[in-house]
Amino acid sequence: MTDLRRSSAARAQMGDPTSRARLGDLSVQTRYVGERTRDGAAGSSVSTASDLGWGLGFGYNVTERFDVGLFFSWRSANYAATVVPGIHPEDTQTYSNWLDTSTLAVSAERRCCHGNPGSESPHEWKWWRQREQHEET
Repeated sequence: MTDLRRSSAARAQMGDPTSRARLGDLSVQTRYVGERTRDGAAGSSVSTASDLGWGLGFGYNVTERFDVGLFFSWRSANYAATVVPGIHPEDTQTYSNWLDTSTLAVSAERRCCHGNPGSESPHEWKWWRQREQHEET
């Protein structure tokens, strides 16, 4: 027999829509970095092209208020560098290639407020609601 309490839809039907415990999260992320140029001493410089990178993430809600996650992202941007040697400054050299970067991150998050996931929490929005009500009068 399948334990229906583990699915979000079944929990909502059972009157427990806020429980995140023992549920996983999967994310696909984008990482955009714009074009950058940095100038150095004696005419040296480096510039990187803009690039859209990608990432994947997985999180697991250990309890209602605590989750842990693992995220991986990568991008590959074209770069060009101009090097000015100290001995003969007129003999500049230009290099270009691909710059590959990646990130592996571990996260831990503790939620301090109650409420439905993704909805307004009474603790977070109490001041804002009071302000809106005051403005309406």
